[in-house]
Amino acid sequence: MRRDYAKLTAYFADITAATLDDYEKAQQGTIPRDELLHNLVFLTIFNAYAGFKIFLPHLVKWLAHGGVELHARLADEVRATILEALNGKAITLATVEKMPLVKSVVWEALHMNPSVEFQYGRARCDMVVESHDAAHGEEGRDAIWVPAAGDARRASVPARR
Repeated sequence: MRRDYAKLTAYFADITAATLDDYEKAQQGTIPRDELLHNLVFLTIFNAYAGFKIFLPHLVKWLAHGGVELHARLADEVRATILEALNGKAITLATVEKMPLVKSVVWEALHMNPSVEFQYGRARCDMVVESHDAAHGEEGRDAIWVPAAGDARRASVPARR
């Protein structure tokens, strides 16, 4: 296991070298380079795990609800963009940026099932919490509970953006 982790950190050290160099120049001596590297490895693995374990099932659910027309439009967009990218270039994040419907579907799935569904807090002073269509007064020290997506989570609109 230790050997596998060593290979993984060596890979990350190679691909993040420029980023780590920039950080060291800007923030001299604050966090050691090896600690930053291990933090990047952890962050990447944790986010990949959460993405596949938590978000991917929601994305598939909303894709299934999207219907045949949405599936066809997504397939056309992805195929066209990938074919264009493969003509002498690699598929990168810039390629994904050229797929507005794909991005819209992903953002809509996040809108319908946010990673943090509810937010809690405590008012420090008297305040009024407002949204686009309502307002509610809170007294200091009152507990506040707010659904992250608010009442806007009524229906999925895959091509919203």
